[in-house]
Amino acid sequence: MLFDPFIRPNELAKDIDVEKIEADFILLSHGHGDHVADVEEIGKRTGAELVGMFEVLSWFEAKGLKANYKMNLGAN
Repeated sequence: MLFDPFIRPNELAKDIDVEKIEADFILLSHGHGDHVADVEEIGKRTGAELVGMFEVLSWFEAKGLKANYKMNLGAN
């Protein structure tokens, strides 16, 4: 499971090869660029299933990624 992949634009992750990252699931906390920068590339290459908020996953689903685990905020 991969959480919020922000690798290529992240100077602190410069030694990580994005093309070698494997994932069955990618969990997205929210849609800011510093949390989703490498989602599309990794998700399409690995076929990973996305998990996250409905709106963010719908956006990635329109790009051809697997996004069947859409969540919403619950109400009390």
